[in-house]
Amino acid sequence: MEVKRVYTLAGIKHRYKLSDFAYGEWLIYKGDFPVYYFNIFDTDYSAFKDATKVNADKTLIDKLEKHGLRLKQNLFGISSTKSYQQRFDLEKLPASYLI
Repeated sequence: MEVKRVYTLAGIKHRYKLSDFAYGEWLIYKGDFPVYYFNIFDTDYSAFKDATKVNADKTLIDKLEKHGLRLKQNLFGISSTKSYQQRFDLEKLPASYLI
């Protein structure tokens, strides 16, 4: 995962991002920290994928909001030009959140 420092009025925060080649994969955030990983092509989520063929990201956003989770970080500030790679062991998003 790519990590960048962001200089905000509240201090230094970090922006977490998957690589640009991560198609169909999302980080799920609670606050501004990633807590779950979601890959729509995973077999555990096949029922969700079949039910939302047209607009999966909009449906996912609606389902996550019910649990206090987000797809994006809300960081406002000046990003550092340097980034570094960091490995996180994130849990997969529980399928029960999508029902």
